[in-house]
Amino acid sequence: MFLKLDKFSLLSIMFFVLSGNLMAHGAIARKIVETANAFIGSLKAGLPVTGVVSCAMFGAVSGSALATLAAIGV
Repeated sequence: MFLKLDKFSLLSIMFFVLSGNLMAHGAIARKIVETANAFIGSLKAGLPVTGVVSCAMFGAVSGSALATLAAIGV
């Protein structure tokens, strides 16, 4: 069991989630959502579009969907 868990790819997943948590607690996630809301918020149905745009921006910054889920979804 330990030989199967000793993989570099499993370590990178945990570091992506860690980076997402650090960005969430460091207020980077909130600033990205506020920026997306400033651009898109005035449109009709602006809140769902703001969520999608902020997740896309955060995914571009972190490079991981898991980190985006950990930061924006909390």
